[in-house]
Amino acid sequence: MSTGPVPHREVLTRAIPDGFGILDAESGGRFDRLTRLARLCYQAPHARIGVLGPNRQWLDSGEGTPLSECGPARSLCQHTASADGPLVVPDAVSDPRFRDDPLVTGPPFVRFYLGVPLRGSVGEVRGVLCVMDPEPRTGSDVDPVPLDDLAHLAEVELLVDEPAILPRPRERGSEAILSDGLATVGEDGLLLDCNEAAATLTGYSRTEIIGRSVSLLLPGAVRADLCRRLHDLSRPGDGEDSRADRRLTTWALSEELPLQRRDGSTFPVEVTVTAFQRRLRLAYLVSMRDVSARKRAEEESAAALAAHRLANLELDRLSRLKTEFIAIVSHEFRTALTGIQAFSELIRDGNFPPAEVREFADDINADAVRLNRMITDLLSLERMESGKLPLTPEPIDLDALAAELVERSRTTFPEHTFTFIPGAPEQMSLDRDRMIQALANLLSNAAKYSTPDTEVEVRVHTDGGDVLLVVADRGVGIAAEELERVFDRYHRAENRSTKDVSGIGLGLPIVRQIARLHGGHAWAQPRPGGGTEFLIRIPTWGP
Repeated sequence: MSTGPVPHREVLTRAIPDGFGILDAESGGRFDRLTRLARLCYQAPHARIGVLGPNRQWLDSGEGTPLSECGPARSLCQHTASADGPLVVPDAVSDPRFRDDPLVTGPPFVRFYLGVPLRGSVGEVRGVLCVMDPEPRTGSDVDPVPLDDLAHLAEVELLVDEPAILPRPRERGSEAILSDGLATVGEDGLLLDCNEAAATLTGYSRTEIIGRSVSLLLPGAVRADLCRRLHDLSRPGDGEDSRADRRLTTWALSEELPLQRRDGSTFPVEVTVTAFQRRLRLAYLVSMRDVSARKRAEEESAAALAAHRLANLELDRLSRLKTEFIAIVSHEFRTALTGIQAFSELIRDGNFPPAEVREFADDINADAVRLNRMITDLLSLERMESGKLPLTPEPIDLDALAAELVERSRTTFPEHTFTFIPGAPEQMSLDRDRMIQALANLLSNAAKYSTPDTEVEVRVHTDGGDVLLVVADRGVGIAAEELERVFDRYHRAENRSTKDVSGIGLGLPIVRQIARLHGGHAWAQPRPGGGTEFLIRIPTWGP
């Protein structure tokens, strides 16, 4: 037999079978109908479908031949696998490539040989379909088209059976590949076949789903778009009507789609669609992998990352506010201490009349009171937040307490008009000192952040089982995004009208803590007509 050069495609046909677990399987059965048709079409005594190995050939189906293996590598079928199209050998005895082949010189004494390569999902050669006759042939008796048509059916059969010939998990080190759903879909959109994994994914049994339209598994919004793209994907190229060009051509589409289960629920799948076109016939091999767990993990990871970023932003904000707070506290403390120091030096070193000394002493006292108030606020808030400042509740008349503080504010802030509308129960169990601190902070805050000659209104009234204490001003107002933050430690709502207001910004955080200690809550809201309302809700049953 002529040895000749080994066709380069033989490398591919050698590399494939070693990864499959099928060369030692029992032969026959699956493709008997096709080999039987091949024998009838060509009136040939021998027909076979086989998968090629590097040194031998395993027969998946054979009609008329008793052989189960043959070799060597340069056999008739090996040359077929290396060809781009059908291999026609009218008379093997006269062909120098094959005249010494054992199949020619010995049983079955082949003279005429016609073979077509069978290709897989990526164009690799899986095997061959061939017919053989001990008599030579010429003319119309060697037309390869009928055998090429049967080869197309064999290729589809091999694609449906692909899970059975995938590399074994122990050889690939992965079991995930075997859990993928595989299905073949005809050009008309009908499911031709599927493996058990595909049926399990959809909630149907194989018998229920085979023969049904693929639209059964696709939500309505996806169907039209996918069908359009598959049509574009599988659009045949030039030469589609040429009966000589019978090679398998593949296109691939891979993306993530929602799949619909039997119960109507949907889940994400990674879908790979490979279109196979031979002349005008078309089929799709569809691989499906459920990626629900991966999507959940991605969403959880994205949510955790977003939460982490938000936490970092909040930490940055608090760090910035803390830095600003320290700067404000330092400034306020230094201002008070500077006043105390300056006026005390004047008294010490100067010779002033008693009335003027008294004025200096009043200024020193005012700065000392201011300094004491700031220190008290700092310590009080820290003790409240740590739970180290217990309440001392006692029966008090909230209306009387509020009226007293409003009267003091008229003296402290004479440039404002203060009005009071009572409405509290006669007696409530409250911590008197803490309630004085909270209401004083609200009144001071309202006066500082509103323009002179404007009204500050205080209202007390019942609301169900609670009492509402409201302090409303006609100031510049607070932006919606700032209404909640003004109760945070270190935060001050800043604008051009308030940048020169003194204070360290702890008044409102203290108000909220006192409300919480009494089992209530404090918040702010826009006041109809302009300004802001600060509200404290306290249950009437007390802390």
